Amino acid sequence: MLTVLLLIVIIIIGILIYYFLYIAPKIEPKNRAESFIKQNMFEEAILEYKKILDLEPSNYYIHFKIAELYKRLGKNDEVVSHLKEVISIDKYDTEVDRIDVKKRLAKAYYIQGNIGDAFQTYLDVLSIYPDDVDAVYHVSFITLGQEEFGIAKRYFDRLLKLRKDDFEIYFGAGISSYQNNKIDDAVNYFQEAVSIRPQSDIANLAIGIALLGKENYREAISYLKKLADRVTHVDVQYISKRLLAFTLILANKVDEGEKIFEELLEFARSNNMQDNVLLTLYDLGFTCLKLEKPKHAQKYWNELYQLDRDYDNIEVLLENIKRDNEASSDFDDGFEMTAHDYIEDWEANAFPSNFLWDICGLKSDKKFDIKNVLVKTKITDAENGEKRIASDSVNDSNDRIEKFLAIDTESFRITSNRVISKMGYKVDEILQTYRESDGVDFIAYSEENKKKVLIWVRRWGEAKVGEITLRNFAQGINDAKVEIGLFISTAMLTEPAERSLKKLNKVVVIYPDELNDLLRGLI
Repeated sequence: MLTVLLLIVIIIIGILIYYFLYIAPKIEPKNRAESFIKQNMFEEAILEYKKILDLEPSNYYIHFKIAELYKRLGKNDEVVSHLKEVISIDKYDTEVDRIDVKKRLAKAYYIQGNIGDAFQTYLDVLSIYPDDVDAVYHVSFITLGQEEFGIAKRYFDRLLKLRKDDFEIYFGAGISSYQNNKIDDAVNYFQEAVSIRPQSDIANLAIGIALLGKENYREAISYLKKLADRVTHVDVQYISKRLLAFTLILANKVDEGEKIFEELLEFARSNNMQDNVLLTLYDLGFTCLKLEKPKHAQKYWNELYQLDRDYDNIEVLLENIKRDNEASSDFDDGFEMTAHDYIEDWEANAFPSNFLWDICGLKSDKKFDIKNVLVKTKITDAENGEKRIASDSVNDSNDRIEKFLAIDTESFRITSNRVISKMGYKVDEILQTYRESDGVDFIAYSEENKKKVLIWVRRWGEAKVGEITLRNFAQGINDAKVEIGLFISTAMLTEPAERSLKKLNKVVVIYPDELNDLLRGLI
């Protein structure tokens, strides 16, 4: 009997050992999930992992593994859901790394089209590890895409200290610099981009445009000629050749520019580019005027008028050119408008300041309130006693300028007075201003040499300072009978205004970056 009992016990122990060593592991959900993964059966693996979550809902490792599998299946919403659970549980180990989880979540948000949350999550990464290259990279391009060019430039400057020899980074840095009117920096960055990817159409076009902004026509022509000779895409061909023709004209090689415009006209016609045909006829008219060939200009504009009578100001131009061609110079009193009077506007607007930005492909289709995200980030950091790159970026300039734009009229006038004092001037008289809410005018004198100056302070949000504003200011300097004028602005200048500034020797512009430094400690 004892022997039988002992035999039964041995059999039971053997069965238990077999079960725990061979059967249990095979039916245990974690092991079954791993087995399914090896067979690329991801849906089945997820079901097994979810059995574990039913018993252990706070198992961060299982949430992480499920998110990984959903990513393989392309189910991005589920990826976001489970990664958020990992972050909410806030437990990590060597395999489930905190930074890695946040970066995965940020990427999932981005794929989801939730750019705002992606941006916030990348900022969270930078609060933990300020030198994370991926996070700085994505924050740089997101801020650029949202057209926050000043913030973007600061992040790109930081990114280039962490990672070099990357075409996209140099090109993005070039665009952000160009949009901040830092043309020298833009040229340098574009040159680096071209050295990495010499056949890039957009980089070669960008450096041509940037060099044009510097009035370095010789180098611009060199880049644009190479691009125009090499490129095959018809749209890029047209843009590069038109830009080349325009640059040649500005370089006083008008005959060469006219020849390229004539070739472009045939090119546009042969490729059924009707809008470009109209534009080239418009350009050719002005080119002929510069060559003192008004009858040729009239011919091109007549053709343009026949194709589109509403094209820009073509009817006015035709009236003027006809009058110019028919009138005798003996009766020219010098006061009546002529077609030549429109040449300067044509040159200023042929390639507007946002042209490169509009074609570079970095503008985001999805907008979000990026400033609100940055402000919230700053508040959170202050509460937590943390220091964040995003907060620094805003504090560097955005906060002071934004506060200056937002304060009431009286505080604005007082702060402007204090800015002038920091510059070494004492206000002698406050002048009447057309719109006191966004501008204040002073007559002041230098505390050093007692010379009087005219000072205009302008706080404009979105609009840039145009050429007419600068010319009005120059006239104001003459009317006030002072030797010099200081134009202090929260806004950048348009390209025509920048060119005009070089001829206005009595006008000194204080740009937003300089104003930001002057506002330090005042606001």
